[in-house]
Amino acid sequence: MPLQVPPARLQSVIRPVKKVHDQSECHVAIKPDAVRVQSVSPDKTTALDYSLPLTAQTVERAPGDFWITVEPINNFLKTRPRESVRITFPFETSDGRVVLHSNELTYRFAPFRDRAKFRLFSDSRRESPAVCTLQHRALARSISVADIVTDQLQIELQRESQRIEFKASDMDSFSYLPPIELVEGGERSTVQLTIETGNLSDIMALIPEECRGTLELTPELLTYRVAHPIPGAELTLHIAHRAQAVY
Repeated sequence: MPLQVPPARLQSVIRPVKKVHDQSECHVAIKPDAVRVQSVSPDKTTALDYSLPLTAQTVERAPGDFWITVEPINNFLKTRPRESVRITFPFETSDGRVVLHSNELTYRFAPFRDRAKFRLFSDSRRESPAVCTLQHRALARSISVADIVTDQLQIELQRESQRIEFKASDMDSFSYLPPIELVEGGERSTVQLTIETGNLSDIMALIPEECRGTLELTPELLTYRVAHPIPGAELTLHIAHRAQAVY
């Protein structure tokens, strides 16, 4: 059955995709209890994984998946629909297209037919991560400041001293030690990772500062999970230290 999604909520889902992939490409999987949206940046340094619960709605037909660009959805939202957007998926339509409908306006667009060129992220971490919980504002602020100083952010998570430090240096430098909750797990007492900030500031700005996120760190990969934009939903970002490291 078609899904009914408020326009503001639909916008909050597609905006991160537009920031991760320059062509707004993503994979959508429909399951009986959730919609999963995934996208990987062209340089394979950032992967996005959105899980959105299907509360009070069920998928009556067999679940399916497809590849799309979210730009048509963004264009549809530019018409400023006042009512919820009804989304009908390709496996529910006679012509295999996605259908958006709201306020007597209907928009149809086709998913990608050739999926061979796409690959999704798979977690291939060689060691278990160190984990901590912190306010989203801490990570967002650190990335924003690093953008001013240089184009890289170093993250250091220390289990014994129970602290996390964000820092960057070039001609200028900064260091930031925000409050965090318990650091646990990991195979090292101290874990360090340096990431390219790129367009991460734009992505982080889409998440409310008051949210609390879970940060998982290894020497190769940062995984950040935050409940957004509704209860039961989870936005996960995988950020690697070098190009082609996220698959």
